Amino acid sequence: MTRLKRLIDELKRRRVFRVAVIYAVVAFVVWQVAEIAVPGLRLPDMVLTTVIVLTILGFPIALVLAWAYDITPAGTVRTERTAARAEPSGLPKTPSPIDQTEKRRSIAVLPFSDMSADKDQEYFCDGVTEEIIDTLSRLQDLQVVARTSTFAFKGHDQDVRSIGEQLGVAAILEGSVRKAGNQLRITAQVVSVADGYHLWSERYDRELQDVFEVQEDIARSIANRLKLEFSGEEGLPHQKRHSADLEAYNLYLKGRYAWNEREEGLVKAKEYFEQAIVKDRGYSLAYAGLADCYNLIGWYGLASPAESYPEARRLATTAIEIDETLAEGHTSLAFAKMIHEWNWKEAEHHFLRAMELNPRYPTNRHWYSEYLMAVGRVHEAVAEARQAQALDPLGLIINTVIAMALYMARQYNEAIDELTKILEMDSDFVPAHIWLGLSYVEVGNGEGAVELLERTRALALDRPSVAAVLGFAKAASGKVQQARHVLNELGEQSQQRYVSPFDLARIHIGLGETDRALELLASAEREHSALLTWAKVDPTLDPLRSEAAFQGLLQRMHFPE
Repeated sequence: MTRLKRLIDELKRRRVFRVAVIYAVVAFVVWQVAEIAVPGLRLPDMVLTTVIVLTILGFPIALVLAWAYDITPAGTVRTERTAARAEPSGLPKTPSPIDQTEKRRSIAVLPFSDMSADKDQEYFCDGVTEEIIDTLSRLQDLQVVARTSTFAFKGHDQDVRSIGEQLGVAAILEGSVRKAGNQLRITAQVVSVADGYHLWSERYDRELQDVFEVQEDIARSIANRLKLEFSGEEGLPHQKRHSADLEAYNLYLKGRYAWNEREEGLVKAKEYFEQAIVKDRGYSLAYAGLADCYNLIGWYGLASPAESYPEARRLATTAIEIDETLAEGHTSLAFAKMIHEWNWKEAEHHFLRAMELNPRYPTNRHWYSEYLMAVGRVHEAVAEARQAQALDPLGLIINTVIAMALYMARQYNEAIDELTKILEMDSDFVPAHIWLGLSYVEVGNGEGAVELLERTRALALDRPSVAAVLGFAKAASGKVQQARHVLNELGEQSQQRYVSPFDLARIHIGLGETDRALELLASAEREHSALLTWAKVDPTLDPLRSEAAFQGLLQRMHFPE
């Protein structure tokens, strides 16, 4: 940035231009009034001359005062200086515009908009955005919001400052892509959330030959610019390219978008990842994405553990064999080993390896939080879930895992508060309904739980695990016959689809039928039911903890001390 550009930016920040315009308008009005009033009042011509001279002399004084002081609700205060630092290439010290936003260095990258005449560059815009997020995430001095949260604003015309406040960041990076023939023009700008002023903007003109090279070039240029602003240093390590096939890359992006919708999008996500692998058999990220689909298909009870988790483990292992440094692959493998194998040592090893490779991967911190709950380290789990939330503040499932951790820690009212906030963001988000219903039961609001979960059952298209939680709430609130009716319905459903014995056991616990509940939990243990993973801390299972059969089950799961 040139000295002149920095001076102009600082004049804007201190509102000098605004004061100049206001002063000129007021001075002009004063001159007009004086020109009419002086002859009318038969005053000497010298009075008009004096008014004009005084207003001209006052102009530079007003600009100096505008530079030095701000008028605030608390009164007139001296304008804060921006932090100065040494500039490269022997330039003198000048203010760093990004430093003045907040002490916390944080940014969100909004999806780039397609300004092309044919509106056919959405895939490229998403690719540029994804590449910039990945590249910026490698800057140690910068907190970057995850893709899940920023893409929630795609297509929404919202004020940048409002978005920044929702995401809890100091700055927003936004941009656009315009394609004409084989020429690309990409613009990018960083806006301060504090006052809405542009901190900097750049234009990049490129010839579209290798799409990946263009995306990486733009991402590195922007990252280097931000790195220079923050630390005065230049240079970034090259980003690893996981696939050279553009179509495979776009299929992967579509798969991750669908996967983030959870149960509604898992089937679609699975298809996208499978198509990406067909296009590129060595695409490690696509294998990890497909592994995550099988992990969640098992978690949501859309297939049996035997049908889902071994496949998740195989795919995650393949991803790591292709690229041992892939954080996503280690995360996928860790989840499968935790949920299905109950191999706590290896699961934690892979979670920590993923964190070492990419400490800013929110899904790893999310699932590691669930691991910490399972082994009884619930307070650590809450802290880890908060770390995931800081990376992905609008991720509904990541916000839900905080409530899940609070529920497992028996902090039910705090969990209810968190879940209420989530449902304010999306009133139809099924996982939040489930944990809110369970929390209501624990605080004695069975009626509220039943009312909520009746609606949830319809939202979840009568998924067995949701029906089971409803049956449990009905049993806990004294609606015995209705709870038994749910049990009968689930028994009939089990003839056509998978129904976890853990879900049936939950209702029998609510009915106080301990022996039958223990029999079903034994079946859940034999098939390694996913929900049994939290047997050590799950409040639902508290009525069984004094039973020798249940203590034996916990011992066979070999939880670490």
